[in-house]
Amino acid sequence: MLEGTLSKIGALLALGFGEAGSEIIAKNMEKGDDVNPMLPGIKQMYIFGFCDIRCFTDATEVLQEGVMLFVNEIGEIVHGTVDRYSGAANKNIGDAFLLVWKILKDDHVYNKAKDEYTVKNCSRVNQLADMAVVSFVLLISGLKRSRKMIKYNTHKGLNERMPGY
Repeated sequence: MLEGTLSKIGALLALGFGEAGSEIIAKNMEKGDDVNPMLPGIKQMYIFGFCDIRCFTDATEVLQEGVMLFVNEIGEIVHGTVDRYSGAANKNIGDAFLLVWKILKDDHVYNKAKDEYTVKNCSRVNQLADMAVVSFVLLISGLKRSRKMIKYNTHKGLNERMPGY
């Protein structure tokens, strides 16, 4: 039971801190009793995407307590689509989702003289970038086709406030 509980706590920490945060937590746990929050960070390369819910303030005022269901229904589509195409939902900030696709360490190079990282021009990076773009195309079509989202297209309050919502 203790092992199961620790596993669940670990999964929640990984979800809350993301992949890079999980690595820092793992390094702290390897050392034993003391936790060092000042471990040096690790430089990572990502492709970032940003998904924003349009007219969110108006939607919030109209939907009121139903706004959480609205955001969760959008989030289900966003998270599922991005996950299927090798990305991850990194953060949800009310009306926006930060989405990331991690570029592997083998696919970027550090130039010590210039103190900069560059991404290699290779098929793996190109494919990852393509998958990020495809994710957004599928997000848009998925949101338009979703049975859960269609009810908002005909929502009286939303359409009075924002015609054609």
